Amino acid sequence: MNAKIYKCAIGFKYTSHYISVILIADNYNEAKIKFISKCLEKFDEIKRIDFQMFYDKNEAFDRLPVKFENRQDLEKYLFENIDSDTIECLEECKFEIKDRYEN
Repeated sequence: MNAKIYKCAIGFKYTSHYISVILIADNYNEAKIKFISKCLEKFDEIKRIDFQMFYDKNEAFDRLPVKFENRQDLEKYLFENIDSDTIECLEECKFEIKDRYEN
C-alpha cells in the first residue's frame, strides 16, 4: 500500500464557501472517488449552504452559480469539475520516532 495524504477542495464561483476534505488514498483517482463519496454523504449539509448568495452582476449570466437539488446533481457536478487543481497530494504518510532534544 502506497498511501498518501490528499487535500481535496472545491469552491463555487461567486460564493464565500467551499468544501474541503483531507483523506488518505493510494492515488489521485481513489482520492477523487473518496472525495465525491464524502460530499454525497454530507449532501444535507452542503445543500443548506446558499452557494448562489454572492455574484457579480456584471458577469455573463451563463456563469451563474450552481444549485444542487439532489445528490445526482452534486455527483455529476463533482465528476465533471474535479481535476488536478482540486486534489493536492500533500505527502506520503510517514511514521517517525524523533529525539526531541536532537537537532
